[in-house]
Amino acid sequence: MIYKSAIEKCKGVKHLWSCSWNEGELPDGLKINTKLVQFLMKDGRNQNGKFFCEIYDNVFLHYRAGGNWRKEGIEFHQQYSKVLKEALI
Repeated sequence: MIYKSAIEKCKGVKHLWSCSWNEGELPDGLKINTKLVQFLMKDGRNQNGKFFCEIYDNVFLHYRAGGNWRKEGIEFHQQYSKVLKEALI
């Protein structure tokens, strides 16, 4: 039952779902990166003051939609990826 134990381990992962959280819920370890906070706040994909990106287990940032399933265009994702890279380095 390896599969079941893997599922059980994943149940403890905290997940901040897309468009369900805001700056007040940002994990403390990420708040210190002001460039990342600004990236999240200025993301044009945000809805009603809630961040489009997701956070898993307080450390993993999921950019979302990089495969262009929302049909935003390659230029959009190239630009946003560049801004995100600058926020992370």
